[in-house]
Amino acid sequence: MLFLLLLLPMLRDTRGNTCDGVRIFIHDLPRFDPKYNHTNGWPHIPCWDLIRGFQADTSSCDGYTNNYLGERQNTTTYERSMIWNTWMNSFGPIWYERIAQECRARTSETADFFLVPYPAAEFFMGHRWGNRQVMTMPRIIEYYQKVREYLLSTPEWRRCGGCDHILIIGRNSPDFYPPRDTSDFNFFHLGDPFWFNVTQVTSEVPLKYHPRIGNTHTYGVPYTSFLHVDTPEEAIAWAAYAEAHTRKYVTTLIAGRRPWRTRLFAACEASPDTCHLVECKHGCHDCCTYQQVAPTYLSSHFCLMPLGDQPTRRAYFDALQAACIPVLQASEPYERNYEWFTPTRHLKQIAITPDAFGHNCSLATNITCTLQRLNEMPGGAITQMRRRIINIIPSLGYARAGGHDAIQTFFHYLKKVRASDKNPPSPYRLNQTTATTRPEAKKRK
Repeated sequence: MLFLLLLLPMLRDTRGNTCDGVRIFIHDLPRFDPKYNHTNGWPHIPCWDLIRGFQADTSSCDGYTNNYLGERQNTTTYERSMIWNTWMNSFGPIWYERIAQECRARTSETADFFLVPYPAAEFFMGHRWGNRQVMTMPRIIEYYQKVREYLLSTPEWRRCGGCDHILIIGRNSPDFYPPRDTSDFNFFHLGDPFWFNVTQVTSEVPLKYHPRIGNTHTYGVPYTSFLHVDTPEEAIAWAAYAEAHTRKYVTTLIAGRRPWRTRLFAACEASPDTCHLVECKHGCHDCCTYQQVAPTYLSSHFCLMPLGDQPTRRAYFDALQAACIPVLQASEPYERNYEWFTPTRHLKQIAITPDAFGHNCSLATNITCTLQRLNEMPGGAITQMRRRIINIIPSLGYARAGGHDAIQTFFHYLKKVRASDKNPPSPYRLNQTTATTRPEAKKRK
């Protein structure tokens, strides 16, 4: 277990500021509704007002407890109870809480960046699944205009059009693709030129050449998963636990049936000795909590990763947290989204990419061949890949009290990007009443 000592330099104590030394001033946005608690600049919208109609997962509100980490699993099965029922769409509030508690600049003069705590994801969910008496589109549009007017009135925004501002989007970017008619950006969309200079944080970035978005400063960060460690000692304990866990399955598939997964399900069902299948028949009821996901992935050498409803999946990070080697149907979405966390140059060291066994032996071309090759893979090669995964686990999760986690990793690289940017965003001032144009997208060569 000597390789676990390699984790120690990365898990240095960073108490006092867990955003890699960055200080962030939080804008105090206008109130959305008087009945909502408005602290740290953003409206705390009750979970039930967000997802009361989200029938796929009636337990999601449990994931909004304990500063949005969800319910802690007090069980002796796992080392020091580091497993939590965290909802996959709660990473926005998790970021807000971390920045407010540990990385906050009390004055704008001492800030490196400025956070705009506009709850884009909460409005999306509330209007679609929540309390529609409160989350009406006219109210959301009215509030969006107030937020823009407020930002335009601040010297921090006017200095460079938001170039040193951060917006946590909180869901996949496809949820915020602009409509085909972009003549009037009257509520939040990624294509709105108002946000063009702003650093935008999401769990999945827009398509590189999306015709209605243009070139935004959008960065992908890991989905929230079930693992939240606190101290370097906990990280070491979890790494040792994951390394020593008995892996009784060669390959596992945890997924719901989709038309594009039909062949994959058929191949798994035809090879029960090689592929352990867990079908999510009832969506998140089956597969969004730790009880099913964590024990299964911890018991598997390989985890099959077909395309999700979006190109990426939370399951990718669930698998990595359990040191289960992902087998990707497509690697490009993960290369494009998570370069700062699972770098492209290292992806083949922690995952089975589509070209690992040749073009004619992948999840997209020949599933049976892929399962056979995985079954034949030498134990030494599997162990080596698993240990590489274990070494990056801390930077993929969200620590309870900060530390070397995804948030600190993000700000570490964001500082480098800003320091090396020879052509920083130009001062971009939007006249609220007249500006309806946006920067054009790059055309594919």
